[in-house]
Amino acid sequence: MLRHGRGYRVSIELKHAGGAVPSDATDALREAIAAVCGEAIRDMSVMASSHDASVVAFNATVRESNSVKAIAMVDGLLDRCLLATGLFEEFDATGKVIRVAPVERAEGI
Repeated sequence: MLRHGRGYRVSIELKHAGGAVPSDATDALREAIAAVCGEAIRDMSVMASSHDASVVAFNATVRESNSVKAIAMVDGLLDRCLLATGLFEEFDATGKVIRVAPVERAEGI
C-alpha cells in the first residue's frame, strides 16, 4: 500500500570503487531492491551510467510528507540492499549524489 503524502522522485548516484561496474553487481542490486521495496517505491530503476561506467544511478518515486523523508526512505533502502547483496564496500557510500523533486517538477531527475 502506498503511503499518503506527496509524490517525490529521488535519484541517488554511487561511484563504484573498483572501476567499471560488473553487470552482475547491477543485476544483484536491482533484484534486491525489487524484493525489499514492495509497493512503497514505484518506478524504480538501477543502471550503470553510460557516460561513466563506474557510476550506478538508482531512481525511485515515493510518497512521503516531505522531501527529506523521501530521501531518507530511498537512501536507507539502498544502503540495506547494498549490505544484503555484499556490495556495500564496493561503492563510495559517503560520496553519494542525491537529487529530489516533487514528481510534477522532476523532469531530468
